[in-house]
Amino acid sequence: MEDQKSVYGVREFTAYVKHRLENDPVLQNIWIEGEVSNLTNHRSGHVYFSLKDQDAQVNCVMWRSVAQSYLRNLPKHGEKIRLRGNVTVYPPRGSYQFNVLEIKKTGLGDLHQRYLELKDKLQKEGLFEIAHKKPVPKIPKTIAVLTSPTGSVIRDILSTIERRFPHVKILLVPTAVQGATAAPQIVRNLERINSHGEADVILLCRGGGSLEDLWGFNEEIVARAIFASEIPVISGVGHETDTTIADFVADIRAPTPTAAAELAVPIAADIRNYLKDTKLRMANQLQQFINYRIQLLDNYQVQMKNNLERQIERKQVRLAEYTHLLEGLMQQKIDQLRKGLGESKIYMENTMEKLLADRRHNLELLEIQFKGLDMRRVLHRGYSVTLRNGRMVRDAEELTTGEQVETVFEKGRRWMEVKD
Repeated sequence: MEDQKSVYGVREFTAYVKHRLENDPVLQNIWIEGEVSNLTNHRSGHVYFSLKDQDAQVNCVMWRSVAQSYLRNLPKHGEKIRLRGNVTVYPPRGSYQFNVLEIKKTGLGDLHQRYLELKDKLQKEGLFEIAHKKPVPKIPKTIAVLTSPTGSVIRDILSTIERRFPHVKILLVPTAVQGATAAPQIVRNLERINSHGEADVILLCRGGGSLEDLWGFNEEIVARAIFASEIPVISGVGHETDTTIADFVADIRAPTPTAAAELAVPIAADIRNYLKDTKLRMANQLQQFINYRIQLLDNYQVQMKNNLERQIERKQVRLAEYTHLLEGLMQQKIDQLRKGLGESKIYMENTMEKLLADRRHNLELLEIQFKGLDMRRVLHRGYSVTLRNGRMVRDAEELTTGEQVETVFEKGRRWMEVKD
């Protein structure tokens, strides 16, 4: 009975094989050797072929990024070569292939090998990195041209610059571009131009040729001199299919010397048209800015007028409200005063009436008291009053024996003598 845990789907199985093969350190940097067969140079730039010996074969692919380094030295059918690369798996077909990173042809001279080794070395050091590329001025004043003073290259460069931008100054620096003296002269002239600051950009150019002809541009000292240059360098070496170490290090790589000249300068007519368009555009923008500011000022004036009118209206409304409120308060105070005066009048009248009533009552009481003190009423009750010299005698001790006093009765009075 089968173990269900050991059953894989095709995709899972292929993914597992891919993982194991592509993570095997031996298979990720390995050299293989054999004969080229079934070669296809695809229009995309990729190269497909088989590498075989008498007993087996393996499918190989060299992607365009790698193939561009071998444009003049691509594999040929039936050729015996040595390849460095890694094994990859292509899941849609369930097949593995060898991903080519480097080629060595059996019996080939060591120039190409030295080229590849130096390229790999400098690339690892970062000399080819875009971050190190210096910008080329859009409108240079002086261009230094390092090339042979004779031949078609300098003529093409001069005619191209004259046609495109005749206003620039050209400094021709005669330089050997082939042979044993080429590399030292290139280095020396690059250093001289940089030390004197004689140019805004440098053109390093020569025509096409074999690997041996172009070898001066593959020397390490030239690559490092280009990298050290503070003035941007445009390389235009060989034909479009030629690629040198100098091309990788240069700030801009042109496929030909003529293309290098085109990259170095703008077209004067384009500059004039650009300046004309810029002037017109700036004039239009300035007029638009002025019109906008005028409109903005008008809007501000209208807004200020409207705001002022609204403020005046609000102030008038508030003034009317305050006036109405003040009149109401004043009327309220007047009413309060009137009410207070009326209440005071009534209070005073009531107080006077009460005071008069109290006075009347007091008088009545006084009258009653007065009547109660009337001597006639006392005499009427049978009493008499003794007077001494017209004054009422209240104490018998006041009288002396033999003294004459008057006694008053209800009816009549009599003179009497005091007896002991």
